[in-house]
Parts: sequence; structure tokens; C-alpha cells
Amino acid sequence: MLFSLFSTSAFAITVPVDSQFEPKSYVKSSVHNVAKPRAHKAKVVAVKPTIIEPAPVVIPKKPPLEVQRLRAKKTLPYHQCQPCIYHAKPHWIHKKHSQPKKLVVTHHRPHRLVGVAVYPGSLRWNVEQIAHRYGWNRVVWALPEDYRWVGKARVNAPTVAAIFEKLLQSYPVQAQFYEGNHVLVITPRTIQ
Repeated sequence: MLFSLFSTSAFAITVPVDSQFEPKSYVKSSVHNVAKPRAHKAKVVAVKPTIIEPAPVVIPKKPPLEVQRLRAKKTLPYHQCQPCIYHAKPHWIHKKHSQPKKLVVTHHRPHRLVGVAVYPGSLRWNVEQIAHRYGWNRVVWALPEDYRWVGKARVNAPTVAAIFEKLLQSYPVQAQFYEGNHVLVITPRTIQ
């Protein structure tokens, strides 16, 4: 029976197992026959760790010219400073307080009139149609009777409340708007 020994230099030595031998001496004797690298040319050099010292901080005696220009000449106490300005201009464009040189007159457009058409028939039906058109979906008619609207008409006013005021002006009823729950209540007109 044969026994194989492998070394790190990638060669194998085959030795009979039955014979008495010392593996160290046999391997040593066979290793001496292998060519060795030339040790006198290769040197092992220990690398010394280098510590890099930080560069000294140099503080200039005078700040650069750009910084000198940006410096404030004198600071004021907080009660003498300008108040904060909150408008569309960026914060670096603020100017000193000055009177306006020109008076600007602005003309506001008048409110657009709300116009509704009133059709012949029931007053209650017309009130409910107008209320539903402008989002007042719950109309409470708190009257025992209904009134008749004769003819077709157009009512114009700036708001829905003004429309109902004009519409109900010739009838003994009034409109009450409850904006919290969005309910329109038609009640008898109170004596004033």
C-alpha cells in the first residue's frame, strides 16, 4: 500500500506505508533536493507606519476684501431696527422706508350679478328650484299655504340672499338662511 504526502510547493512524494520511517526526516531530505529561491536577492523590509500630522491652521490677520465689504458698519439696538417686511419681494431687495412717489388708483370690477329665471306656477316650486341650483338642497316651507307666481320673469342680484329678498318682496314670506347646516327656511314675514 502506498501513502502520498503533499507539500505546499505542489509536488507529491509517494512512500510505502509498511516501512518504518520518520516523515519529517524523509520530507526534509527530499526538500533539500528541490531548487530554492535565491534568498540573498530578496529582502524583507518592515514598513514603518507613518503618522500624518495635520497642517497647521493659518489665521489671516485681515479678512479678505470681499468679507470686509460685507461687514456692517454699525449695529443698531433692536428697537431702532426696521420692522420685518412681509410681501412678495425677496429679503435682499428691501429698501428703506419711503413715501410712495405715485398714487396708484385701482378699479375693482363690480360683483357679477346672479341672475335667475322665475317661471309661472307655484312660488314654492320656484323657490326650491333656485335654492337647489345654488347648493341649498334642503328647503323647509314653514307655511300652511302656497302662492301663485304669474308670468315669466328674470331676477338679477349680487347674491342668492338678495335674489330671494327681491323675489319674495311682494309676498308675506321671508327667507332665512342657516349656513351651518345649509338649510333654507321660508317663514311668514314678521311685522317690523
